[in-house]
Amino acid sequence: MKILFVSDYVCPYCLVAKEAMGEALRELNLEPEITWHPFELTVEPKPRVDTYHDEERKAHYQVLKEPCRELGLDMKLPPFVVPRPYTRLAFEGYFYALEQGKGESYNDLMYKAYFVEEQDIGDLEVLCRLAKAAGLDEEAYQKALETGVYSDKLKEANRHAREDLQVSHVPTIYVDGTEVTVEKYTKDEFLALFQECLKKETPEDEAPAALETILPEEAADGNLDGDGGDEPETSVHAGGCGPTGCSIF
Repeated sequence: MKILFVSDYVCPYCLVAKEAMGEALRELNLEPEITWHPFELTVEPKPRVDTYHDEERKAHYQVLKEPCRELGLDMKLPPFVVPRPYTRLAFEGYFYALEQGKGESYNDLMYKAYFVEEQDIGDLEVLCRLAKAAGLDEEAYQKALETGVYSDKLKEANRHAREDLQVSHVPTIYVDGTEVTVEKYTKDEFLALFQECLKKETPEDEAPAALETILPEEAADGNLDGDGGDEPETSVHAGGCGPTGCSIF
């Protein structure tokens, strides 16, 4: 089984889906190949949004209350970080962590720093502390972010998600090449989903390409010429977030 998980660190649905999915996989004794794909909801220099004072958004988040309780997640919905941080630096740091074999622990820290501890994960000093907690070389991490070693790789990740995968909201999850629908964000929903997927077989060549497979060699070295561009704001979810995820803003 192969899973492609497209997400942003500041999307609450992504964290709950990540935790519920993990619980379901452990219960089924499954160890799929999981690719975490970055997707910036707000690409600089677009204005950052204030989720904390958005009552409509808070109402949408109520769908996550029960799954959080079941999963033991003490999430702030939304956290008191105003405005919501850009995640460019955090994602560039993810590529560094991935190269050091610590991508998964880094992801855990980023999500929980924002939603549980209400830290500003757009702040370089905060990110460096979290990198150290993840077991990364803090100085090397900071240098990579300050010099933009992974900036082109992140731009390509955003482009791939928007243009190739046609992602309009997160989380967007593919299992063996098929996009799956998540509505309740519970472990039971993911258990049923994976059990159904196990009944089907999808040829590997039908699966959407993971970022590592679509980046040309020069991109991996930081030599792409493209940029993130101004992506159109979608109206998939009122207020930027709805009962099934967060849309581009």
